[in-house]
Amino acid sequence: MYIKWIVCQVKEGMKDAFSRAQEQWISTGQAEGFIAQVGGWNVQSENEACIIAFWESRGHAERFMVSLHDRVVEENRQSETYHAINVAYFDGLLEMEGQAASLVEAVRTGELLRIADCEVHSGRTEHFESVQQSVWLPAMQQAEGMLRGMFSKAEDGSNRYLVSTFWDTAVHHDHYQTEQVPLLRERASVTDDLHAITGKQVRLVKSWNVLA
Repeated sequence: MYIKWIVCQVKEGMKDAFSRAQEQWISTGQAEGFIAQVGGWNVQSENEACIIAFWESRGHAERFMVSLHDRVVEENRQSETYHAINVAYFDGLLEMEGQAASLVEAVRTGELLRIADCEVHSGRTEHFESVQQSVWLPAMQQAEGMLRGMFSKAEDGSNRYLVSTFWDTAVHHDHYQTEQVPLLRERASVTDDLHAITGKQVRLVKSWNVLA
């Protein structure tokens, strides 16, 4: 799986215009190899919009970029609503099972997207990937309200990883964050692995959902 992660700094007073433009990406659902796209507003930064898209492969995403993408950009004029944008691409390594039957179902029903954007120390990537499978995945699978997620690595060859999980409610995520994460971080030796981590809680906007 191939993941596109987009963060936009929306201009003051332009949130509604950005949202209307985002809804026009519905045509992406027609693209070959497209799986799902979802997004919303960062709970900790009210003018920051976050969007994540899932594709079957890099090739499919690239073909979309040279075909449909520019037409949508021209028509929805979304670039006029933000003053900065950051786009990153990741290769899916592990799908994280939860209470939803599929990633698409998690996108359709989730209310919150939790992102952990991780920079791992050189020489610690093997351990970091190993504990995702042995520590984090089993714990998240049992966490109440965790629907599904994806553990992915930056395509640019850096030691950057993205952990994206969908939750049915913010309440269940907050309970997991408070009650389980401190112990799991200790078990996984997180402080030894991580150079930096950026966390985001994204309140999802259903009208931005795009499904194949």
